[in-house]
Amino acid sequence: MINRRLLFYDLENLTQLPVEMGASPSAKKIKLMTQTDAKDALRVINSPMMPLYNVPMTLTMADEILNDVKFQYFWIGDDQGVLEYYKLSAPMRRKGLDYKIERIARHTMHRGGITQISIITALGCYASSSMDHTVKFWTFNEATRKFHLIRNFIDQTSILGFVYTPRQKALTTCSVSRDAFVWTISPPQKMFKLGGHYNQLSHISDFITTTNEKYIVTMTIKKEFRLWDPMNYQKIREWSGLVMMRPENHYGAMIFDEKRHALITAASFPVKWAEDVSALNESLEPVTHSHTIVGCMYAKIFNEIVTVDSINSIKIWDLETGRNS
Repeated sequence: MINRRLLFYDLENLTQLPVEMGASPSAKKIKLMTQTDAKDALRVINSPMMPLYNVPMTLTMADEILNDVKFQYFWIGDDQGVLEYYKLSAPMRRKGLDYKIERIARHTMHRGGITQISIITALGCYASSSMDHTVKFWTFNEATRKFHLIRNFIDQTSILGFVYTPRQKALTTCSVSRDAFVWTISPPQKMFKLGGHYNQLSHISDFITTTNEKYIVTMTIKKEFRLWDPMNYQKIREWSGLVMMRPENHYGAMIFDEKRHALITAASFPVKWAEDVSALNESLEPVTHSHTIVGCMYAKIFNEIVTVDSINSIKIWDLETGRNS
């Protein structure tokens, strides 16, 4: 978040948990502080070791490597290339303040904003991409709290994301260009590109079917998608999401839901793509006009609201039902 706060939610009912972390203590915690606690908090805030000192850009869980049932571990990458490692203990069923977030490590890994952090299970390490034109493979020693760099992939433009293919032992990167690039792991160098995109790439992700067939999905800034076979890197299919929303409403995120085998893209509302990559809009776009509303009037005698947009389109809305009448 831009205001440097992390909020945690229960996935079952989407209610906020009593767990919060920010660059400064919350108002609730400040009220419960003693004078000594307040002085300690102020000392931390005035130092560069303050949690979330920079703006967070990406977050990933670290449980796949650690397998600790008592705690949740996660990484945060910020806009200055700094990695922060946290341990979270939060009661999922109680609503008190008996939780704890502890920062275990802090390390400057990149010279630019971190765009993605992922676990490379096959290699037993982490990978992070950055606006400084690099993807780095690295490990973290829990006992010594030391970082060790394993691989460094250097590109000529900023890297927005990546996908690692274990079978081919290859890395596919999404950079600020019209092409995705496939790299060898040892030594780290480009092999070839996944080209043919009509616009600049914005996201890249895995796509795994219910029959465990694995693919790579690339998306452009114009909502154009391409599905690639990671075995031979041939294009399998392409489609466009332009019909799903207004042109100015761009996708800001793309993730793959492994449990439901669905690709989810998000702008001002989420869009779920079925396994056959046909678009399935699971919620209507929450807008009343396709263009900016410039006027609004309440007609008391009819109990209706009249709106007009920038292209002189007039709509009348029932105040009780909210429907366009």
